[in-house]
Amino acid sequence: MEVAALRNSLPNSGGIPADLSGISPVLVAKANSVDDSRRASGIAGFEGLALDDALGWLEPYRHYSFVPLAKAISQIAGSHLGRHDFSVLELGCGGGGLRVLLEAYGANAYLGIDANPLPFSHSPYMLAAPGNYRLLNLQETIDFGAAFDVVCSFEVLEHIREDCLDAMLASIANHLGPESVFLGTAALTDCFDVHITVHPRDWWLGRFARHGLVAVNGAQEAAWMDLLAQNHPFNWNSSSTSIFILHKRPAAPRDLST
Repeated sequence: MEVAALRNSLPNSGGIPADLSGISPVLVAKANSVDDSRRASGIAGFEGLALDDALGWLEPYRHYSFVPLAKAISQIAGSHLGRHDFSVLELGCGGGGLRVLLEAYGANAYLGIDANPLPFSHSPYMLAAPGNYRLLNLQETIDFGAAFDVVCSFEVLEHIREDCLDAMLASIANHLGPESVFLGTAALTDCFDVHITVHPRDWWLGRFARHGLVAVNGAQEAAWMDLLAQNHPFNWNSSSTSIFILHKRPAAPRDLST
């Protein structure tokens, strides 16, 4: 798959409409560290987004702390697909650093989407491979006309306005093929002002089901959920985060008796 050639076929308003002239990512990070419970962009329509949510490249230790997660994603992809090479679509990629880690573990195609314009001008991962990233509004449906082996979205769903969730979930469904898998999370905590859509796991599963997205086999799901939880640097647990391992609902067998 040549991701640089992929184009979103649907209208999209783009990223956060912020004036970034003269804005330093370092100063943005410092300003928000004073009170991280008040981080929202303050821009209508993007209430769940913060400009400092994609600045991981400023702290090398933070980037490398995601190595175990990249390895876990690779292990899940290999187990699910029966091969070691796989393509990835990341919805809400932040500064894009997960790409280089996934490539080290077998990803042969990666496309990252984010609405924050700041890293597109400053992140070394994005600047080194601009064809692997797109600045798009995740609250509007996206369709690249291609299926990816893995679609992932970590710590993003809680930032999407509830009235826009169906657009986000449709974007996930649009890029899953019959053998694809979705790996994602949704926060169970609303301690941050940017966590604007917080619901229990069953509520989310109901919303996913509207788009034909259902959990994979029970035993497999539990094992893969545990693998992701154990290897994420923030130590996801059932009290703070819901983890989802989903695929498209298999088509019902055709009745050939009539």
